[in-house]
Amino acid sequence: AWDNDCDSLIDEGTDSYDDDGDGYTEHGGDCNDSDATISPSATEIECDGVDQDCSSSDFCPDPNDCDYTVPLEISTIQEAIDLAVTSEIVCVEAGNYYEDLVFVGEDITVRSLDGWEATQLYGVGTDMYDQTVLAENNETSATVLEGFTVHGVGGRVIVMTGAALTLRQLYLPVTVSYTGIIIENSPGAVVHNVRIEGADSYGIMMGGATTQAELSNLVVLDADHSGLNVSNDAEFTLYNSVFYSEGYGGVWITSGYCHVENSIFMGPSYYGLHLDDSAYPLTSDYNTNYDNDHGDWSVYVTPGTGNTTEDPLFTDPTNHDFTLQPGSPCLNAGNSSSSYNNSDGTRNHKGAYGGPYGESW
Repeated sequence: AWDNDCDSLIDEGTDSYDDDGDGYTEHGGDCNDSDATISPSATEIECDGVDQDCSSSDFCPDPNDCDYTVPLEISTIQEAIDLAVTSEIVCVEAGNYYEDLVFVGEDITVRSLDGWEATQLYGVGTDMYDQTVLAENNETSATVLEGFTVHGVGGRVIVMTGAALTLRQLYLPVTVSYTGIIIENSPGAVVHNVRIEGADSYGIMMGGATTQAELSNLVVLDADHSGLNVSNDAEFTLYNSVFYSEGYGGVWITSGYCHVENSIFMGPSYYGLHLDDSAYPLTSDYNTNYDNDHGDWSVYVTPGTGNTTEDPLFTDPTNHDFTLQPGSPCLNAGNSSSSYNNSDGTRNHKGAYGGPYGESW
């Protein structure tokens, strides 16, 4: 190796510079002169652990676009919620978190990085709260809570009143609370891929003339009263869900404007679908009712198109596996409109694992 131009750098010799023949020397920025695929002009391959373009690091953008990470950057989820502003994302690493969450009016996303099994949220009753998650500051459905197991602390687990959250991929073992989710005067709430078990009263309770909610791909089981209770002129759509072994009814409507489709109701003590007042319309299409002790539909419910009363053939309902066995009459038996198709483009499966969100668990 030779310093031909006397600049004190050995960069012009013929036996050691640009050893890999990629046109760059070590002094010219080549961070690996034994590999021709690595040089300042190489194309960086994201997230492979190799710095191809010699930029001093492997380029790996955060797929979650996290603005705050708990507890790596911020010690508690609530602290991150208080800091975040509209459109920002709070990411939560796997672990057990003992705190109550109160949204503060910003449309933010609070998302676990490793899913509901790995990320447990336990309410503690701060300031006498009797719920673990509260939204009451006019949040819209652009406010998202996603990917947690949420344990109750008092009478309710998640409450939105005068606010409309989007809830996704949550599990609520309602072992110390009366109701899983309360939606009250909530214009535009969205609940997808949520499992609620063992409520002393209701899985979901919904009310208020300004309430409009979209519910889909729910599994609600073993509520002492009903899986979904609707009153005070609330309006909702319910798709692709399973209500199993509820104390009274799968869906119990005192007064409300309701559309129920592609869902399965099995094993309540009274009705799969119950409506108190004939003045309120209830549309029921492509639903399956089976083994309901008092009847499939109450007197004011008029079944529409595609409703059946046959065994859905769940894989193992005793152990709470509500996927469908091969040969189930609910496979590809939901609404045939393409907007209801399964994620693979086939006709809708009835139940919680069909439709566009059926594989989003």
